[in-house]
Amino acid sequence: MPAKAHELALPPGQQDLTAVHPGSARGGRWNFSIGARAELTATNNIDLAPPGQESSDLALAISMPLGVRRAGPRLLFLAEYVPTVYLYARNSDANYVQNNLRSFASLEAVEDFLFVDGVAHSYPMYVSPFLPRPENGASITPNRTQRTTLGLSPYVRRETTQGWTYLVRNDNFWNSFSDATLSDTVGNSVLATVESPRAWLHYGLDYVYLHTRDDAQPNGYYQQVGRWRPTVTVMRTLSVSARIGYEN
Repeated sequence: MPAKAHELALPPGQQDLTAVHPGSARGGRWNFSIGARAELTATNNIDLAPPGQESSDLALAISMPLGVRRAGPRLLFLAEYVPTVYLYARNSDANYVQNNLRSFASLEAVEDFLFVDGVAHSYPMYVSPFLPRPENGASITPNRTQRTTLGLSPYVRRETTQGWTYLVRNDNFWNSFSDATLSDTVGNSVLATVESPRAWLHYGLDYVYLHTRDDAQPNGYYQQVGRWRPTVTVMRTLSVSARIGYEN
């Protein structure tokens, strides 16, 4: 099986968008940010060589965080792109640019019914846990790859006036790597749930379909799970439920 890549720490100036609340962007307006940062790293083992083979160097990292935010009534968009240039005093042939992109968008296409989420990420990762692992972008090593992930998730969500709720969501993710030893992957999932109105007897229906395909493998893998969940309310603080279904 192909090697698994592992995510590195965030680069200089990068923020984790999972911690950004929609309220951080002023409602209905596009908000832009730009910055600059420089870091100088002095090390006696720039290429993570074994003992006795180390070589020292100075690495200058220059990054320029670029951010875009918008939190409107029907559109939420968050993106941060941080290009970082690494320059070496003794190993100028190893100079390179590292790209880091984290973005998320959510659109309410049809009011209170049809929604679309999208993500685009690109960031460095190390290839193998058994080779020297760079903790940041300053180290010179072949054990680093650039991972790019694209995701698109349309879904419908609704609560009727009678109290029925339902959700149908389709998640699609594409992953690619700059290292030729790592194969691209595609993941797809479908989730459908239905909940009856609250009463002494109510029930829910669940269906989940998962499919994963690795370009290095001849076949994909899938899983299906379907459940019916009846619930009886015995008293205000006690309910009894069951799960009946199948898995394939």
